[in-house]
Amino acid sequence: PAPGPEAERTPRSAPAPVASRARPLDTFVGTNGATLEQERAALAEHLPRLDPDKVRALPLVRDDEAQTRGTSVKWVLEAGKQRFTFKPQLPDSTNTERELFALTVRTLAGQPAVPVISHRATDAQGQSWDGYLKPRLKGDGDLPSDPRRWSESVVNTVLADHVFGELLGNYDNKPRQYKALESKALGETVAVHADWDATLRG
Repeated sequence: PAPGPEAERTPRSAPAPVASRARPLDTFVGTNGATLEQERAALAEHLPRLDPDKVRALPLVRDDEAQTRGTSVKWVLEAGKQRFTFKPQLPDSTNTERELFALTVRTLAGQPAVPVISHRATDAQGQSWDGYLKPRLKGDGDLPSDPRRWSESVVNTVLADHVFGELLGNYDNKPRQYKALESKALGETVAVHADWDATLRG
């Protein structure tokens, strides 16, 4: 039989709320026994916090015997035990702005990142160049090109970086862009993506 008027006026009960499947980062535990937050903290221990004004005030001297790699022009500047890589900005280049933009986004998202400081340096001929500085990390090595040799922390870092690569339009995420570091806290290798000047080129 068709329902009467009273049944039509009876409100239907609301569906039961669906439990959220989202989990905070500190609940994900890998085979190394560390959470993602602990992995981030272990990596952040290798990344210095720099005061731009104090760094610019350092009596930085160019080390012409230092080895650099890659296709872009770069210098090694040092003051005592502090060493930096300086990339001069060529005409019509926006690499400094790209690096600073990526650093800002990743920092706001809580991602460990190598600090970047805009800087002006003078070459041997007395010409001044604008560009940016990055600290040279102590004990840094190459990330193996074979992912089977990566630690779980490295795998998690690379996966997160590819998400940020999509967000920032940076598709230059090959292993050579990473610095591999040994974490005493985790007892395994961690890695940091150290070159974001391809941001917004996508």
